[in-house]
Amino acid sequence: MKPSINNKSQFAAENRLIRLFSQVDPDRSECFSLFGDKIDWDYIFRTAEEHRIVPILFKQLKAAFKSHIPESICNKFQTRFQEIAAYNFARSTQLIKLINLLQTHNFPVLSYKGMTLAELAYGDVTLRQFTDIDLFVKKKDFSEIKKLLISNDCRSVWTLTAKQEHAVLKYDYEFPFYCSEVNTLVEVHWAFVESFFAFDCDTEKLWKRIGLVTLYGKKIPTLSAVDYLIVLCAHGSKHFWKRLGWICDLDRLVRNTEIDWDSVLKLAVETGSLRMVWLGLYLSTEILKTELPGFINEKIQKDQTAAALGKKFIENLFEADKEPSDWKEMAKIHLKMRENLSTKIKYSERLLTTKLIDKLFMPMGRPR
Repeated sequence: MKPSINNKSQFAAENRLIRLFSQVDPDRSECFSLFGDKIDWDYIFRTAEEHRIVPILFKQLKAAFKSHIPESICNKFQTRFQEIAAYNFARSTQLIKLINLLQTHNFPVLSYKGMTLAELAYGDVTLRQFTDIDLFVKKKDFSEIKKLLISNDCRSVWTLTAKQEHAVLKYDYEFPFYCSEVNTLVEVHWAFVESFFAFDCDTEKLWKRIGLVTLYGKKIPTLSAVDYLIVLCAHGSKHFWKRLGWICDLDRLVRNTEIDWDSVLKLAVETGSLRMVWLGLYLSTEILKTELPGFINEKIQKDQTAAALGKKFIENLFEADKEPSDWKEMAKIHLKMRENLSTKIKYSERLLTTKLIDKLFMPMGRPR
């Protein structure tokens, strides 16, 4: 029987190594001090898979620690890395086809997360582990885009009534499709989180700030670095930062792009996500040693609630149960992530509305 992966004391050395290997420039002497016959390398591999950081750990192990790792584990990481690289290359081809399809029909579209975030933040599409293609479109275009995708080798993942689909468009933020003969999951977004989360991003302004990344000679529209930073912090906070891979995304984005920090502060205030930004950056600096401007560090240190939440998330990072199962407990933590009363009230009101909508239109639960 494999040992449980939620025992912090049993796997303290392994968990520390995972954190170190996730850093861009880990302390090699500390890493070597943790190596030993008792290290459970299979646990490290399983945890890397769970946190979607296999490529990141493989790169570190291959570059600096290969001679100190069991050969069987090196081979296991290399095999999995090659599988991920092949998957990512294939999804890149599919992404370009989808972008071309929507652009040909004059639908504004952005690539969100996936390959474009890998290229923007890591400079290498093989270094980010993901499972689907995410597109961001204008909500008013969705019905026509759905028809277009279905007529081009895609099918809806969900089977919904007209009322259910209307509820999804009004209260949710994405619609999933399976595309091509390999059934690649393609999620079409018109927002970044459910409406109840009260992360009110002005998407019309967002479309005026788009960035571009180049994949195989094709310029792909994506989020600006500032928008990505805000969105990554909101997404990670919504899901209680349960994956180290999300923190790595934030760290690499800050390291490898030009961030206009004044614009970050302005947009964070506009979207009611300032504390979520402080929380994400706190995790990134504590775990991955991200370097930030002094005035940003000062603001993070002043938010004691963000620091308290961050410490709790770090403590539970390698626990099996990272998200509260009860929606009331979830809401309690989410409310702590909001810095002002008006946003807390907005979140509470919308959450109750969403629970009612789910009961009326989705009695079997949200179709995920």
